[in-house]
Amino acid sequence: MGSTGWRKEEHSSLTWMGVNLFEKKLALAAGTTKNGKARTVFMPEPLYGIIRAQYDRSSHDFPKCPYVFHKAGQKIGEFRKAWERALSACGYSATLKCRDCKALLQTEPGQRWKKEGPALYVAEGRLGYGLSREDT
Repeated sequence: MGSTGWRKEEHSSLTWMGVNLFEKKLALAAGTTKNGKARTVFMPEPLYGIIRAQYDRSSHDFPKCPYVFHKAGQKIGEFRKAWERALSACGYSATLKCRDCKALLQTEPGQRWKKEGPALYVAEGRLGYGLSREDT
């Protein structure tokens, strides 16, 4: 929905209450946007076709699901987690590169990492300071 200018979370939290198929409008209620203000977008024809097809599928397969975009009737979660699981499943391992000395460190597939301040931690052990993730 690049034609709306909405953020990912705004797309994933859009409910059928915010869709007007007759007037071809999408609306986000006040308080659900980053700046807290309500927003309305008129759908261009390609987007209207996508939303209309989604309505037809959802009303048939998941009539009680309030979300326009969903996964088997449930709200779509964080995309990043699903992406990392998919990468892990195909054997991809991330390469971490030290910002200072440029040394590379290969992580194991499925190994979790997180950044806390200037330090990067992988699984249970600490890797070191000044490391950043680089996809290779």
